Amino acid sequence: MYEARPFKTRNADELNYAEILDYFVDPGKSISNPFEYENSIIKGKMGTGKTMYLKANQAYYMYTLIPSLLDADSPIIPIYIKLSDFQSFSDPKIIYKNIILKIIKEMCTSYEFLERSSNLAMLHKGFLAIPDILIKGSDGLKAVLSEYKKLSSEEYIEKVSKETKMGIKGSKNIFEAFYEYFSHNEIELKNTPEPSISDIENAYNSLLKKKDGKLLILLDEAGSLNRTFFKSTDESDSFFEILMNQLRTITYVRTKIAIYPQTYTDVLTETRYGDVINLQENIEEEAGFLVFKKRITNILLKYCKEYLENKEGIEEIFLINIKEEDPIEQLINASYGNMRRLLNLIDLSFKFTYEENPKLKVTYNNVLRALENNATNLESLFSEPEKQFLNSLAVSCRNRSTYKFTMPKFAPVLYKYLNRSSEYNVINIIESGIGRRSSLYGFDYAFCVKYQIPTHYIKKSERLDKNRSRITGEWISRVATMSEDILRNAEIPGKIEGVIEFLKDGSGFIKADDELSYFFQRDDFIESDRGKYIYKGMKVRIIALKLEKYNYASNIECL
Repeated sequence: MYEARPFKTRNADELNYAEILDYFVDPGKSISNPFEYENSIIKGKMGTGKTMYLKANQAYYMYTLIPSLLDADSPIIPIYIKLSDFQSFSDPKIIYKNIILKIIKEMCTSYEFLERSSNLAMLHKGFLAIPDILIKGSDGLKAVLSEYKKLSSEEYIEKVSKETKMGIKGSKNIFEAFYEYFSHNEIELKNTPEPSISDIENAYNSLLKKKDGKLLILLDEAGSLNRTFFKSTDESDSFFEILMNQLRTITYVRTKIAIYPQTYTDVLTETRYGDVINLQENIEEEAGFLVFKKRITNILLKYCKEYLENKEGIEEIFLINIKEEDPIEQLINASYGNMRRLLNLIDLSFKFTYEENPKLKVTYNNVLRALENNATNLESLFSEPEKQFLNSLAVSCRNRSTYKFTMPKFAPVLYKYLNRSSEYNVINIIESGIGRRSSLYGFDYAFCVKYQIPTHYIKKSERLDKNRSRITGEWISRVATMSEDILRNAEIPGKIEGVIEFLKDGSGFIKADDELSYFFQRDDFIESDRGKYIYKGMKVRIIALKLEKYNYASNIECL
């Protein structure tokens, strides 16, 4: 299994139809079916599986398209469109025009994929893998699909080829009709000054209306389009909203669109555009963790099924008998709900286990090695001065027993560390700032593991949980406020920690970790901490000065 590297492919674009549906795991938490013919808005950050979700829908409807055509059921034609194909355009009118033309083209040329027998064989293989419970449609279609499942690939190809050449249910071959319509109208469509939704309706009336056909339009990578496409004015909605409203009102069209949450593309706030399907789970919360763990378990079983003797358990792969050292939990923490990052980390964990002993199960320590290696790879993207800044920030967080921080007035400095996709960021935005409220940042979990930045407390205490386990600990909620002088002090060697043991009128004594007491005054605090409320028992970090018989504290930081 290790040598086969089942997790080496981490991008849905690299998988064919049969593989997509074979690997797809339903991310839903309710009774809704991921392949329902309905409007949906798929939300999640980069790497959470939006493309996989849309392509699984495309694959599912391609599998059932030919049987539904041949047996006169209402065919549903899936139209998958990567909106990144239009990212070079800045004029929203041109973007709108090209999307309309692309929908018509994909509708008319869907036959091309189905002409090759190798593709038909692949569709049949994937078709056989569809669980009966997921098959949608009339009872008649379900019965037909059940019959098709009994055929071998050769029998399926022969039947399909024979019946499509003879014509479908006595009518003209529908694939030929698609080809003729597009070849006759392509030039005219391209030269149309302002293509509109009526052009889609004209194509539909010519090709599918008699067969009561339907369209499922799958729109991916909306975030790649120019912002102007999503910008409304006082006089009118944005071109994006116009397009979605027009598609929504057509009875034979349903749309599923992938959108990054809380961005300029996220403007479809009403339920009339479809139910929202959130692919991003908050793994710090119990409910989100359990949902994501179930999803991971299903992914492991799907990707590794041909190597497992026990088809229902992953204990054959991971050593998970020690509750406080659960390798699966560490993978969940490090992926933070990002599926592509998860697959990468599983692959790395397999690599280090194989190097240790190809016959061993993946252990907690193997996963930690994978996380540290991943952090090293992320860090290698930066220059030496940038690494030094990261180190100062990491030390400052470690001293304050947290991985979360704000950095008022210095947000531009952080941009280079968080401007990639979330799977490659050393620092991530946990919560965007609004008004006077600063943005909340957090170090990447793998980076925390490598540099021993705390992420968990022992439950109901402020003692650090070194196992970073939800069994014994809980996620740290403390937030540190960073400043220039705090980062500067992080680079000073030899500073020690202590606790204020006596305080009066802004002066007092600090009992340090070396068991000595050090005198201090308010002016001995670093500049950014001088205005803070100080109290007896407060944890601090100091430069310890010893002059003759007296001990003094300097450069005091509030922890």
